[in-house]
Amino acid sequence: MTNNLFNKKVCLDNCTFVKTSLMFFVVLYHSCIFWTGTWSSGQSVAIESNILAIFAEWLNTFHIYGFVLVSGYLFFYHMNETKRYYNYHLFIESKIKRLILPYWFVMLVWVAPIAEIVQGYSYRELIVRYFFGTSPNQLWFLWMLFWVFVIIWPLNNIIKNNFGAFIISVFSWGIGLIGSKVVPNIFCIWSAFNCLPYFIIGMKFREKSEKAFMKIPTWFLLFVDIVIFMLLQRAENCSGLIARVSTLGLSYIVRIVGSVVAFLVLQRVALKMRVGGGKQIIHIYLKIFYVNIFVPPTNYLFCDYMA
Repeated sequence: MTNNLFNKKVCLDNCTFVKTSLMFFVVLYHSCIFWTGTWSSGQSVAIESNILAIFAEWLNTFHIYGFVLVSGYLFFYHMNETKRYYNYHLFIESKIKRLILPYWFVMLVWVAPIAEIVQGYSYRELIVRYFFGTSPNQLWFLWMLFWVFVIIWPLNNIIKNNFGAFIISVFSWGIGLIGSKVVPNIFCIWSAFNCLPYFIIGMKFREKSEKAFMKIPTWFLLFVDIVIFMLLQRAENCSGLIARVSTLGLSYIVRIVGSVVAFLVLQRVALKMRVGGGKQIIHIYLKIFYVNIFVPPTNYLFCDYMA
């Protein structure tokens, strides 16, 4: 099995299963978010569960970031190996059709109307949150991924250099962190800068091959991820400047580790199950994707009905 993992063709085929699994974790996270107390409806659950709350917080450290990593992995393949992406303008045009047009459609006919009915947003709030995309609920991912593609293309050759990739990742994270403090997150641009490092990690995985990482036992990968997550939980419960700095650093580290571990572990699961990139997996992925797009807004109605 280990030798097969070294085959980049196999890893490429398994990416469909990896994306499908991560999309399932996104949906699962939205199903458990009620127990974290962070859901915007403000409603409390009938039965409290610290286990589900912690589980949801753990899912939130890797599901989206792992998905961005896989996107970077696939982008490097199409950009540098198959040369499928050869024209910047055509590339961006295709991403507008696949990401931005669906955003406007789902936002206008589904997400914004439900949010207005249940949350009672003013017209100004609706315009700021949804038309300017500063906080468009689960649709933020579409704008974020679009900007990542816009930014990453011109940097492709620089990222092939390891030091260049590291510097761009650090600066990108800094830009996202500082920018979000001074300027509204219009069209989720700062979210894109925050997620760019995970995309770059995915590109480097495809470029360099993940052979060295595949030699690490699965149990050890999961152990490291959970330990860092527990350290983050501990830091978040402390006060003071050191605790705040530690929380900031650990939150970034746990997302990097979590996205990498998720990718590697799911690759191994895919290989063991021999699922590859078959049509059934693609159909499952699309169905879960639509669930994630259309179902979360109904949670508002559910909470309002149960209140």
